[in-house]
Amino acid sequence: QECVEGETTVVATGDWKCQCPEPLEFISAPVGVAKCAFDECTGVRDGQPPAGVACMLAGQTCVDVNHGTLGDFTCQCVAPKHGMATGGAVALCTLDECAVAQNNATCSDASQTCVDPDVTKAGTWECVCTAPASGAAKRQAATCETNECDDPANAHACSDAQPPQQCVDEDRTVDGSWTCECFAPASGSAVTQAADCMLDECEAECATCEDNACGAVGQTCEDPRTAFTDSGDWVCQCAPPSTDSAIGAAVAVCSYDECLSHSETCTDALQMCVDDDHVATGDWECRCPPPTTGVATAGPVAACKRDECVDNTVCTQAGQKCVDVDTGALSLNDWGCECRPPAVMPNGAGVMGPAECSTEGECAFAPIVEVCTARGQVCRDPTPDAAGPSGDWLCECVAPSQGMSSVASPATCVLDECRADCPTCEQDVCTEAEQECVDEDLHYLPPGLSSWQCRCLAPYMGTAALTPAACTVDECELHGSTCATAGQDC
Repeated sequence: QECVEGETTVVATGDWKCQCPEPLEFISAPVGVAKCAFDECTGVRDGQPPAGVACMLAGQTCVDVNHGTLGDFTCQCVAPKHGMATGGAVALCTLDECAVAQNNATCSDASQTCVDPDVTKAGTWECVCTAPASGAAKRQAATCETNECDDPANAHACSDAQPPQQCVDEDRTVDGSWTCECFAPASGSAVTQAADCMLDECEAECATCEDNACGAVGQTCEDPRTAFTDSGDWVCQCAPPSTDSAIGAAVAVCSYDECLSHSETCTDALQMCVDDDHVATGDWECRCPPPTTGVATAGPVAACKRDECVDNTVCTQAGQKCVDVDTGALSLNDWGCECRPPAVMPNGAGVMGPAECSTEGECAFAPIVEVCTARGQVCRDPTPDAAGPSGDWLCECVAPSQGMSSVASPATCVLDECRADCPTCEQDVCTEAEQECVDEDLHYLPPGLSSWQCRCLAPYMGTAALTPAACTVDECELHGSTCATAGQDC
């Protein structure tokens, strides 16, 4: 303060005083130090606005608790905000918006936690989901997400399945929505449990899949059992009108009975349509009905014949040869028997019966001839000019059978129907089916009876009489060692 003298005369004493410096205002003090005061929040200093204006402009309250000193006023935040600053500085106001009951209730009602990450700014509070859920939202309840596959129990439910699967939670906002999904190439999913995995081997790519093997040869692929455990069972199906199929890793050998398309060509001529090989094309046949014979391949119809000597025993039983003069299908009852050399026919061939045969030597005697003819054999005398009976006559088998008797006795005739040419012989039926013809009974049989068989070539097995056999093969007999080496059963 400044000391001020009231009167400077010797008489005037005790009138000095202390004077407050600007801008402090004098309050009282008769003698001695003055009591000074200045409200910095409202007082004008040197013509300048009150210092408290800065607080008010910041929306704060100016407070000067000690009017006796300068520079100690404060700017204080207005409730509910908190904060103050001294010495002319504006306060940094803070507000934890989660302390506001309404805000906190917004979060707690949703079982979430209210968090205000920046208390210096308004509108920054947010609701945060409670672990293990995740998610947050400003000024409102959050949409919480939980990856249910993080739960070991759920994850193992998928990974421990057969086949192993992956756990997927695509909608993490909904509880109980996790799924087990099959790994490629399998497909399938199931909610909250292991899936039944499916594998369509016609569509997928895998070691056992079809991989366009069927399509490459114009066939269609079908997988009758798509369970993951059913592998290698896809089927190549032939395209219509062909039929047949093949299972797993092999295309089908397509077959088609061409008689389905061409039978009328044959039946209109009263013939039979036959297609023995359904794999090959253009090999269908028109066959004449028994007892006529004749075949025509792929049209037109066959020229049918009827040899009346087939299955005719009248001539053979007489040791003679049957001859059918006209084998036309409509030419009947024109067959006859002819004597076999060295016999001659003085009256010509027999008509629909045995001929009268004239023989030389001992074969001219009826009792001797009948020994041979009774068995369908021919009597032959090697010394027809001998004087008197010599007893050297023989019975000779009639073709296609073979055999010559001992002297003065019937012959034992044999007929290998796999080698001979006769109406009842094999005639390449087996060889055309790539099989072996076997005639284990070489005894000569009467016409109409046969003993030849078709037998499959190794390693295939199967035998059938008078027709190609149905061949089978046990592959374990061929390849069983491969499995046995690995300690497995074939």
